[in-house]
Amino acid sequence: MAQKSGIVGRRLGNYFIVGELGKGGMGVVYTAKDMTLERPVAIKFLPDQFATDEDAVKRFVREARSAARLNHPNIVTVYQVGKLEESYYIAMEFVEGQPLDAVIHRHGKLDVYKAADLILQVAEALAEAHGQGIVHRDIKPQNIMITKSGRAKVMDFGLARSSFENTRLTATGQTMGTPQYMSPEQWQDSKVDGRADIFSLGVTFYVMVTGTSAFAGTTPAAVMKKVLMEDPPSAESLNEAITPQLADIIEKMMAKQPADRFQTAQELVPALRDFLATQQRQPTSNVSGFSPPGADLMLEKLEKSDLQFRAASQAPSARAASTVTKPAAVKEAAPEHGSYRIYVVGAGVAVMCLVAALIGWRAFSGSGAI
Repeated sequence: MAQKSGIVGRRLGNYFIVGELGKGGMGVVYTAKDMTLERPVAIKFLPDQFATDEDAVKRFVREARSAARLNHPNIVTVYQVGKLEESYYIAMEFVEGQPLDAVIHRHGKLDVYKAADLILQVAEALAEAHGQGIVHRDIKPQNIMITKSGRAKVMDFGLARSSFENTRLTATGQTMGTPQYMSPEQWQDSKVDGRADIFSLGVTFYVMVTGTSAFAGTTPAAVMKKVLMEDPPSAESLNEAITPQLADIIEKMMAKQPADRFQTAQELVPALRDFLATQQRQPTSNVSGFSPPGADLMLEKLEKSDLQFRAASQAPSARAASTVTKPAAVKEAAPEHGSYRIYVVGAGVAVMCLVAALIGWRAFSGSGAI
């Protein structure tokens, strides 16, 4: 879809269009300000072909409204669906950050702990959506935003199905989105459920920890053949930091047959949590990539609290030691001083007795001589 002419500076309901944010296969995105709530929003205008397909429009509106009911910290919130002239738009939460594909492009292989943490966040988002009957159908790095604080947020819930069904008819990689993330059942036009999202998330996970595509191909047909018939190299063979436990999780997520995958996102979540719990007990040396969200701050807080705890625990004992040591010294010294006084008194008594004896002896001797 071409940029809407003269839309910047216009008011769209409660939204004042500030500027263009970006373009993609799903349309043009603008930044805007909600004049009522005084908050930034993102306005996405959808491709014009939506307006020419009545069924697609109805499906889009229905699913976008369903997505607007999703309330989860790892899902970009949909605020409103509307129409300007002949173009439909969707107003959504403005996320300050960058898409996951940009993070992967900049860092290459991500730290396995960081990658697993982000995938866990997306899995929790999928669990929420699937629980409400909403399947994304287009999970890929471009649809996962990473905020400055390291939180993953899934975009375009409610949009992907309509987009996929309309653009799939054209056999070009650009209009099809990113074919290598599509599940086998999507390629085969089979019934799609939440397990398709799990497959796509598994491919995303694979790319994050290996730095390579699982199903690379120069044409959509070549990609489809690999997705349907070939297994990618094991993740372990491409990254020595990947443990057998993590490799098993990725392999299960990317199983060709839906029945062989994690059957729900709720089932995937504890598997990822168990891996992360195991990783936390491992040495953190030789860890590449960037730290998990807030890891540095959390470590600093933990170290600070540990020092405070030690200081607090040692301070009373130090005070107790000082109060005990002084009386102990006095008590130990007391017998020595007492013994000294007894010795002096005893010596004095002995001298007095000796003097008295001498005086008596002299008196006795004198009386005898007279």
